[in-house]
Amino acid sequence: LAVATAPAASRARPALRAVGWAGVGLAAAGLILETVADEQKLAGKRAQPKGPVMDGLYSYCRHPNYFGEFLFHCGISCMGVTGTPMQVAACVFPTFFMAFTLRNSAIRSDKEADHRYKNIEGYQHWAATTPVMLPGIRQDVLQPEVSKA
Repeated sequence: LAVATAPAASRARPALRAVGWAGVGLAAAGLILETVADEQKLAGKRAQPKGPVMDGLYSYCRHPNYFGEFLFHCGISCMGVTGTPMQVAACVFPTFFMAFTLRNSAIRSDKEADHRYKNIEGYQHWAATTPVMLPGIRQDVLQPEVSKA
């Protein structure tokens, strides 16, 4: 928010200012999504401590909390476009770092969950058909299997 309201932002072209303010909205939406996902997981774990959470936001992707975190950082990147080159770098670089970190965390978490919940009814189907982190984008689209010859 400091970058979106900085003096450099007020001198930026109107289109860049609009992107910066859209970033404020995107970051806020990401925080809300992450919070709601965390609360849904907490409620699901209270209701069924040994089971996976597969409903609510978790029916759209396996890690909606990570998706919210990613949206937040994308919003920060958008806010940075109105700043100085150093501010742009300071806002954009963490987004790539977080994308890498969140992706690796999701992979690790999925491996653990596959082992822990393998005998839970419906888990295998949910895990196979629910996108990992980006709602609407199946994992096999991002990483197609190599055909076996």
